Amino acid sequence: MILTEQKYNEYINFRQCLDRGKNSRVYPHSANKVLKLWNPDLTLKTLEFYQTNAANLVGMNTDLFYCPTELIYKNNQIVGYIMKYFQGLELKDMPDQTNLKFLINAMANLEKELAYISSKHILLDDTNEENIMYNQKDNMGTLIVTDCDTWQLNSHMSIEKILQNNYQLINDTLIYKILRSIKEVIEYIYYNQALRIRLEKIECGLSTEMATFFQDVIKTIENYTNKNINTYSDLKYVLK
Repeated sequence: MILTEQKYNEYINFRQCLDRGKNSRVYPHSANKVLKLWNPDLTLKTLEFYQTNAANLVGMNTDLFYCPTELIYKNNQIVGYIMKYFQGLELKDMPDQTNLKFLINAMANLEKELAYISSKHILLDDTNEENIMYNQKDNMGTLIVTDCDTWQLNSHMSIEKILQNNYQLINDTLIYKILRSIKEVIEYIYYNQALRIRLEKIECGLSTEMATFFQDVIKTIENYTNKNINTYSDLKYVLK
């Protein structure tokens, strides 16, 4: 896609954003796609880094990891890209009524695609609670990972190392939001030696059993408290 100087300035100065961050702005493009433009005040080093990454990742989109579907040019320079649009909540805003069964299924699906993109030598970076999103509808949960500006296509690193890096980044974010944010739950895990050892391996990217681990944590706490844990709210208050 090519933007004229006039059209580019219209986006930057007048169009309403869906989202605006430190380094970019996201605009509606179509029913299921958005247009992302990098801020014009980026340093040359950052811009070139983003341009290289976007050019390498275009067309490598998956169902749960959103890469560019088309590059956007202005004056023969890449200034952004088009990507799929996901209607959901940032992980940091995940509601208390979230069904944990659906969430765990979403984790399992994310793990499968994480292994796939790692096999394609895609090295993730800068994953956090704002660029992992969640949606729950029709008795199903979906987690997607977006904001690929700092993801790299790295052919020099082994797939094993890439997989470890990627699992560690995703797992750290999920654990921080869902487990470490609940003091009583994380304390319970540390008192349970078997769970603590598994958690340490997961946080180092040495284990790929995130969904299974969450499921076992819930089952263990249910057995300990003799209470059912169905929602995120249940998990937050069961040990209080």
